[in-house]
Amino acid sequence: MDLEKFGVGAMYSRTFTMWRRNLPIVVLLALFVYSPLIWFSLDVFDFPRSRRLDTDLAHGGGFNALIAIMWTLVLGVWGIALTFVLSGLITLPVSRHLQGQSATVGETLIHALRRLVPTIFVWLLVLCGVSVFMFFRWLSSDAGAPFVDWIVLGLTAFMYCMLFVSQPAAAVERNGVMGAIVRSVQLTRGRRWTIFAFCGCQLLAATASLWVCLRVALRFDSYAVLGWSTLAVIVLFGSVQAVAMVVAYEGLRKESEGVPTERLEEVFG
Repeated sequence: MDLEKFGVGAMYSRTFTMWRRNLPIVVLLALFVYSPLIWFSLDVFDFPRSRRLDTDLAHGGGFNALIAIMWTLVLGVWGIALTFVLSGLITLPVSRHLQGQSATVGETLIHALRRLVPTIFVWLLVLCGVSVFMFFRWLSSDAGAPFVDWIVLGLTAFMYCMLFVSQPAAAVERNGVMGAIVRSVQLTRGRRWTIFAFCGCQLLAATASLWVCLRVALRFDSYAVLGWSTLAVIVLFGSVQAVAMVVAYEGLRKESEGVPTERLEEVFG
């Protein structure tokens, strides 16, 4: 990526190119990462077998419908969180393609398995950092709550952008959990507004898609339509976001040091 033109448009263009080229393995690993959400969703969206979504809302069975609708929000939140895990697992094929090379499915799966535990540790640390803001908000009084909510939201977004490339850094440079965090902070310095704008566009598009899923589910009067369409949106946007993290890492690293990814893998491997 030419970082003289580093912007939302450039990120989207390069991200979708890499996403298309690695679509089979990206979707396969996305299904693996999101499998807990899929498993729980099969129960949540299927438990009111004798009723239907719109029928519940119209005839006093709104509790079941409310649970299903609220679960779509839970899916969205956890989908964002698990994107960090997915980005660490797909770093190899995306980085190879960015260098004009390729990675076989076998190489990618072996790399993903080897990096799974470190990836999860980095993800847990990022999750803990974000949760701290939520915890302090929960402890705070209701006085000035909207103002506090905006502060917490802003700090959470700032941390997300600051740690945006932590997983690819962990996967490529293998410098430990804290090393990956520090590396992400260094690389994203000066580029966080671009990352924020990109993530904002992704969030708006995903929210609009989830709203469409709800309207379509009501149209077909079906919990199943709501569940499967929501999961499809989560996998789609989650996989695109994960690829964007790798693309951003590659671009920001080149801007900072100009060292090819394969050379980093030799040095840190």
